[in-house]
Formats: sequence, structure tokens, C-alpha cells
Amino acid sequence: MKYFDVMDGEEWIFTGTYKEIGEKFGISRQYLRIIFSNERLFRGRYKIVQAEMIDENIKTKKEKPIKKGRKYKEYAVYKGEEILAVGTVKELAKELNLKEETIWFLTSPTNFKRDKGNKKVAILIEDEQFEEGD
Repeated sequence: MKYFDVMDGEEWIFTGTYKEIGEKFGISRQYLRIIFSNERLFRGRYKIVQAEMIDENIKTKKEKPIKKGRKYKEYAVYKGEEILAVGTVKELAKELNLKEETIWFLTSPTNFKRDKGNKKVAILIEDEQFEEGD
């Protein structure tokens, strides 16, 4: 059984399975899996890090390295003004019950040209990088 730590910055908050964390914070297990796999925050501040049981003590593992490349970028799928899902192409295909090729097509300029406001479209989510000024 996999256990996860819920962190608020560097401060430990809670340890449990997806089910236990979901019950404590009132969030679905599926949403928690998406948060963990995309290394995102939930409720704007909490981070989920995988933990491992060692001699009845829980030891936090290092965070997963961030993968790069088109395959690992995040996209948001919209239908009109409504957001349907956010994630990588593979995650979106699974969540929306579509083929990966279909998700790739949703990102294409051709699909955008055909859209009259009622079609599904996928938009790349850009990572914003802020430079610290002196």
C-alpha cells in the first residue's frame, strides 16, 4: 500500500493513502492522483509527496524529477467556456476516454479553425518563470 505525505511548504501536515487524504480534505482520490502525478498544489498550498514505510516509521522520498518534452507538457481541454480536464496527453486521454491521437488533434490549428465555440479544444499550459529583480 502506498502512503503519501501532505506538506504545507516544508511543514508536514498529514500522512495516509489517497483514500485517507481524500476523506480528511474532502477531495476525490482521482483528483489527488492527478495532483501528485502533475506535481501541483491543491487548495493553493498543499503538496503531496510519496512516503514509504520503513520499520513502522514513515520516511519521505525525494520528489520525482520533472520530465521535459512535448509528451510531458500539460494541456487544458475546453468545450466552449467550460474546462473539462487538465493534464498530460496521456492523462487527458484516459480521463476523457479518448485516444491520445485525438487529444493531439485537439491541440492542432485545424481543430481551432473548425471551432465555432462548441467543440473540444486543447490548449498548452505555459509554465511562467519569474525572474527575481535586485
